[in-house]
Order: sequence, then structure tokens, then C-alpha cells
Amino acid sequence: MTASDGNQRRMANSRSSPTRGELLDRAFLSAMRCRWRYRGYESREKAIASLRRRCPGFSARQIANAIRKGTDLYDRALAVVKANEDLVVPAYVNGAGNPPRKIVEHVRKLVPGFRQATYKQAIAWVIYWHYLR
Repeated sequence: MTASDGNQRRMANSRSSPTRGELLDRAFLSAMRCRWRYRGYESREKAIASLRRRCPGFSARQIANAIRKGTDLYDRALAVVKANEDLVVPAYVNGAGNPPRKIVEHVRKLVPGFRQATYKQAIAWVIYWHYLR
């Protein structure tokens, strides 16, 4: 096996259908961009269309539900951070960008189904947009 064989195999693997976890990760990003009115994400319909392009193989209902869950994750992360801002924001800034584990687990219990990294990312974006920007 040559180096190019390995690269081709990796490229072939990266083109496989996204997993449910990847769908939810991407749905969170699409929902967040829709909320902030990024160009191309100005409406829920545009966010759904973007997610459908990035996650082929899922039904329209699965895509719509994923966007709803992504929006819910953002909203819940925002509520938890606001309720605990005296703890969360300084810990995030002093912890090199890592939100406190207790807060991550709290959000995870409120909105199950995402990867651990997605919960951290949601909290980090909330802190950035609402407290550090």
C-alpha cells in the first residue's frame, strides 16, 4: 500500500453518509447561523436547505427535527449560561476556553443526543456572542 492509496481510502471514507451525531452537530451550526442571520441562513427554510445539502441521506422530517434540536440546544445553553454567568464566564475565560464540566452536563441533560464536543461548542458560542464580543 502506497501513501496515495491511504489518501484515496481516507477520501472515500470521508464521503460516506453522515452519522446521526454529525447530523446533529451540523444542525446546531445551521440553527446558530440562522439565529444570527448569517448570509444564506436568513430563515429557517434556508437553514434546513443548507443542512439537507450537507447531510444527504436523511429524510425531510429528520432534517427539520435536527434543526429544531439544534435551536433548542442553543436556547438551553443560553439559558444555563445566563443563570450561571458569575460562574461560567470567568471559568471559561480562565480555563482557556473550556466551559465548566458541571455546566456542560447540565445542558446535556436538558437536550440529550448531541456529542460532548457539541455541548461545549454551544456553550462557547453563547459565551462569545453574549459576553465577550
